[in-house]
Amino acid sequence: MNVSDSAIKEEAEKQRDLAVQAIVEEQERLARAHGKLATSAHRLCGKDLAPSTGAVLRTIESNRFVTGVSFVDGELWHGTWEGDESELRHVDAESGAVLERLTMPAGTNVSGLESDGADLFYAGGGPTGKVRAVRRPAKRAKR
Repeated sequence: MNVSDSAIKEEAEKQRDLAVQAIVEEQERLARAHGKLATSAHRLCGKDLAPSTGAVLRTIESNRFVTGVSFVDGELWHGTWEGDESELRHVDAESGAVLERLTMPAGTNVSGLESDGADLFYAGGGPTGKVRAVRRPAKRAKR
C-alpha cells in the first residue's frame, strides 16, 4: 500500500498538535520577578514560591480557571479562560484581590500569558493557534 506524502505530512502534523496540547495541559505555568516565583494551575492564580527552596510562601486563589501568570513592573497579572469567556487580570500579589480586568471578546480564548516587560501582553489563543498582543492599560496616578 502506498501512502502519499501529503497523508504522511498530515498525520505528522496531527501528532505534533497532540503532543503540544498534552504538554500545555500538563505543565504548570511559571512567572518569576523581583525574587518571587509564581505558578498557576486550575483555579489558583498562583503559589508564591521561594526561588531557592521551592517552599510555598503564599497561595492566591481565583474564581476562574487560570491559564498563565506574568509579572510586569512588579505587577502580577494572570489570564483566565472559562467556557467562552477570557480575561486578563491584574491581581494584588499579597491579597489576591482583582485590581483590574481586561475582558476579551466572547470566543477569544486565553491559553497562556506572557509580557514583553513593558506595555504588551502576549496571550495564547487556545485551539486557534493564534497569539494575540494585548496592550496593558497605562498606570493610574496614585492619589
